[in-house]
Amino acid sequence: MQFITEFTNEIKDEIIEDRNPKEEVKRELKKKDAIERRNRVDTDSDNEEGILPSEAIEMNQAFRTVKIIGQIVKNQSGDFEKEKLIKLVEAAYNTIFRFLGFYSGMLEKDKELLIEAIVEDIKKKEEEKKSKRGEIDVKLIEKTVRNILQFISWRICVDSMTNLMFAVGTKGQNELFDRVNANIDTTASKIVTFAIKTFYDKIDTKELENLFEDVKDNYLAQCILREYIKRYLYTNFVERNKRDRIIQIAGFNKQRLIGKMKTK
Repeated sequence: MQFITEFTNEIKDEIIEDRNPKEEVKRELKKKDAIERRNRVDTDSDNEEGILPSEAIEMNQAFRTVKIIGQIVKNQSGDFEKEKLIKLVEAAYNTIFRFLGFYSGMLEKDKELLIEAIVEDIKKKEEEKKSKRGEIDVKLIEKTVRNILQFISWRICVDSMTNLMFAVGTKGQNELFDRVNANIDTTASKIVTFAIKTFYDKIDTKELENLFEDVKDNYLAQCILREYIKRYLYTNFVERNKRDRIIQIAGFNKQRLIGKMKTK
């Protein structure tokens, strides 16, 4: 994950803005619907796997597996013993984590070749305009390409966890997800469990404090956590003192003044 960490290290002055929670909830629901529609499309395109590269097939299979497990957890959980349900959700977690490990490993191995290929392509196109624009700043092009790839990788990481959250997450099952997290006991499992619980429930500030203590030496994990905290603060009416405490724990550098908000 070093390549992605280089990108997150450049994130500065994260701001908590004054947003309308009702509007943000609508946006979140649209995102969730989009993910579910995309999953349906992926299922319908099974026959195309024969012409896809192996990496794309790996990705499709990972997300399809999580989708199926999620449907079982949401719709048929009452038919399963608790231990079997825990194993199912654990399998969903590990499927996404394996995918992220596979993707990051592939990226670390081939990123320089990929960057070089893209830079060379841009250079060729820019050389055609050289007479009009002067010398080509190759280093600037390379830095821009690298930043774009880092951003894409960052989004894949966050979006994969969010996809997992929407797939298996359900209200009133905090104990289930805590058990899964305890069994896996990794930074990634803690983040996903936190994301699920805060999407369907409230943030426990003590638990949040402990979580940030656990990841105090992992800046990438802190950045991902802040993504979910911002989502929570933007989509819920949170009592002012609690909101300020959450912002303090998360270590946001700035916050804009906000009006009085209703207590959640």
